[in-house]
Amino acid sequence: MSPELNVADKLWDLGNYVTGFAVAQSLVFIFAMAKDEIKIERPLAGHWACAAGTVLFTAGYLFAIRLCGVEGAVRDASNAPLWRAVTRGREFAVVVFAAVAVAVTYTHWSDYIFRQARHPGDETD
Repeated sequence: MSPELNVADKLWDLGNYVTGFAVAQSLVFIFAMAKDEIKIERPLAGHWACAAGTVLFTAGYLFAIRLCGVEGAVRDASNAPLWRAVTRGREFAVVVFAAVAVAVTYTHWSDYIFRQARHPGDETD
């Protein structure tokens, strides 16, 4: 096996690891937020921070996945179309789970607002 293909194999694995970690992190966040296990002291600012953090981390994951895909396609040119397709699939998975995380953050915030409207003073503002 040539060194270029060995590096391509490592990049393939790294792309899978980054994708898996990003999806797992989103799932943990989604379930913790949905079960109300994340306590946010300042609701509006805290929820915006959660959404912004999700977007920033997602951008970093997408950058790493794209870099692995581009470098892998260069090093394994005979399978470049496969690299492009798999990279797009990895990016799609990360974006879908991040979008769900942002949506859950919004619903968590709106639920807080509705609870405050029904029972003012029950939670810290």
